Amino acid sequence: MEEDKITNTIELQDPLDYPKQAWTHFQLVHQKSPLIQCITNFVSMDFMANTLLSAGASPAMIHSVDEIPEFTPKALGVCINVGTLTPDWLPGIKLAAQVANQFKKPWVLDPVAAGGSSFRLKACLELLGLKPSVVRGNASEILALFKGCVDSTSKLVDEMPEFTPKALGVCINAGTLAPDWLPGMKLAAQVANQLKKPWVLDPVAAGGSSFRLKACLKLLGLKPSVVRGNGSEILALFNGCVDSNSKLAAQVANQFKKPWVLDPVAAGGSGFRLKARLELLGLKPSVVRGTASEILALFKGCVESTSKLAAQVANQFKKPWVLDPVAAGGSGFRLNACLELLGLNPSVVRGNGSEILALFNGCVDSIDEMPEFTPKAHVVCINVGTLTPDWLPSMKLAAQVANQLKKPWVLDPVDGGGSSFRKGVFGVTWFEAMVLRFLLFLTVVLIQIPR
Repeated sequence: MEEDKITNTIELQDPLDYPKQAWTHFQLVHQKSPLIQCITNFVSMDFMANTLLSAGASPAMIHSVDEIPEFTPKALGVCINVGTLTPDWLPGIKLAAQVANQFKKPWVLDPVAAGGSSFRLKACLELLGLKPSVVRGNASEILALFKGCVDSTSKLVDEMPEFTPKALGVCINAGTLAPDWLPGMKLAAQVANQLKKPWVLDPVAAGGSSFRLKACLKLLGLKPSVVRGNGSEILALFNGCVDSNSKLAAQVANQFKKPWVLDPVAAGGSGFRLKARLELLGLKPSVVRGTASEILALFKGCVESTSKLAAQVANQFKKPWVLDPVAAGGSGFRLNACLELLGLNPSVVRGNGSEILALFNGCVDSIDEMPEFTPKAHVVCINVGTLTPDWLPSMKLAAQVANQLKKPWVLDPVDGGGSSFRKGVFGVTWFEAMVLRFLLFLTVVLIQIPR
């Protein structure tokens, strides 16, 4: 027992020795391989799982109310990120926090965009009331929780004289610049100057509009410690003129015989976009780097038509082409477009089961297609990582059809014994689930060994 205390405790000899402290933590994660429950947003789910795996931990993306009472006590810690918060997810999130508290498990709250809406703020304040071990947020999120109000520039400006002095430095990025944000940015810069704090200005798209240029020039007049921008942004500030930066950069490059590359992103997306790209093309770039549809748009000098045109030209010259009908059954518009492209006879159609089904049936996604689609598959793979009651019927139906037609199918019982709901689905304990996963891995390895 005493040994466990020693291996799990990090003595901080020097509070400033952060690299050593971080490395000790990292080694401890590798030694213990802790199970971490993550209730996070759809955007970061993969990143969080892969990061924890690479660090030696064992992530579990479990958010269902049916599982939390049994699973959360088994986790060493819980991470809650409200990035894609919805009313359906909130009960599970609160329950996970309550169970973590009950079993004295540490849990982290990331109150993403806490002040973005009343619903979000109220949810985050309720979670904050459950006393997380750590609250991990940026300045505006922490301020929203502290003030208990939805973000407003006046409130943020009121806090700037108190908050900026506590910062080691200030970074001002004009990417999502709006009139309401500008006073807060200027005040932060002024306070930083007053207290001799370093601050960085990133004049994103400074030449994009007269408002943006004027705002960036005002901030530039406050003498930032560093201006971090690309060539066109710096040129816009230097010349004090809107847009014209791309053309100006190209003209200067030509004047001094410097090579320059044109990337005509979405050249055929609109008349304005196409015209701008053609003007730059007239300045004779050293290299034009674009996709086939972009090059075709420049070559034809016409808007849109790029996807169909690329397919038609490929057919005309007998070139192979691949169609990836992403989310083909997601909407009527998307389905019609994909079916039109399918009618041009692609060499290969690369899509997942639901996309192929949508094209095959010519209708928006439906779970009722399983009896028709599964017989056409060579093999079925069922992974239950983010299992919910809504998904279970289709998983069982796919397995039943596979058995009926004697098709091989693979089950990955992720955290099979993690809760009675999961265990009821598979009829296996946690240990049995791990054995099944090992046997699955061994099978894949043996298949790949040459005979």
